[in-house]
Amino acid sequence: MKATRKFTLLVLMLMIAMLVAACGGDDDDGGGEAGASPESVASNLFEGLFSGDADSVANLVCEEQRDAAVEALGTLGEDLEGVEVDTSGLEFEANEDGDSATVAVSGELSLNIEIEGETIEQSADVSELGGELAELPMIQEDGNWVFCPTGPDAFGG
Repeated sequence: MKATRKFTLLVLMLMIAMLVAACGGDDDDGGGEAGASPESVASNLFEGLFSGDADSVANLVCEEQRDAAVEALGTLGEDLEGVEVDTSGLEFEANEDGDSATVAVSGELSLNIEIEGETIEQSADVSELGGELAELPMIQEDGNWVFCPTGPDAFGG
């Protein structure tokens, strides 16, 4: 039974890592609004992602990638049922260059996963979940910072 739980936890951690790599972060200080910093957009992206709010996440993605993001995030809320993710242990640091920026993400995600009536607590260092999580590309679009991964397969499509 313990092996089954560990396997389920591993699969869930991989799913979360893939979702984050496909998307980005969140913080309630104005990400996606005029004047918001790249750091707050990254924080808001993570917060929206792990709260299952696909609409807020899509609004933090550049127009070029928005449709692909919406498709990739389709059942996000359902996929995260029984999972609580605390993003307060994450830190965001931007390196701005004109209308583009890269936000370095570091720190730990804390997970509470309910499986078969039991809650499993787990933490994950963002740097161990995958390289795409370490640096989030941002651009300014209509005066707002948005997450904008490059390439046609940025959201798996």
